[in-house]
Amino acid sequence: STRKEIREIAQKYSDAGVSHIVALRGDPALGDLQFKPHQGGYSGSVDLIKGLREIDDFEITAAVYPEQHPESRGIQSDMDYLKRKCDAGAVRFITQFFFDNDCFFRFCDSVRGSGIAVPIVPGILPITNFEQIARFSANCGATIPTSIAKKFEAASAEPSEVRKIALDIAGEQCLKLLSSGVSQLHFYTLNRADLVSAICRVLGIIVCSAAEPISVVRS
Repeated sequence: STRKEIREIAQKYSDAGVSHIVALRGDPALGDLQFKPHQGGYSGSVDLIKGLREIDDFEITAAVYPEQHPESRGIQSDMDYLKRKCDAGAVRFITQFFFDNDCFFRFCDSVRGSGIAVPIVPGILPITNFEQIARFSANCGATIPTSIAKKFEAASAEPSEVRKIALDIAGEQCLKLLSSGVSQLHFYTLNRADLVSAICRVLGIIVCSAAEPISVVRS
């Protein structure tokens, strides 16, 4: 989209009372290996964040990749770019999904070591279709541990068994994150809110409000 189109959309959000925006650069166009900005559009997420802040004092969340972005030029380059996002107006980061919590904590250590103090919310993706998620993971650089792959390979095609495995894996991952001090979670539902609701029930998590869906408390 062009800058003009995005500004018009953002202005409508502002007029409607929207105060929190997740600002993402977007994916490459179909058939392109790398992202190419629209001729009249924003060059990337930093430019987009700056543009949104010119519209209104939005609370802006941006994206980060615990296992590095596919176009990453290295960890130091990544940290420099995250600082630029913060300087542009981002006040929170949500991570790309991951399945190895150690990757998340190592990434957080790198971010904090670079002097970046904004909250980092882990992105959780329950695996409802293993082949589909394997493709997603290959495209974005997220590693699927062998132990998880084996569980789905050994599972039958029965939907109830697949759902149980997905629930167990995501539930265990979330529980370990929460017990390690994480206070917020972001779920990629893929239109399966029922599974996310089940995970929350298992963990005793209550979603606080529709306005802040990533804020959670343990009951």
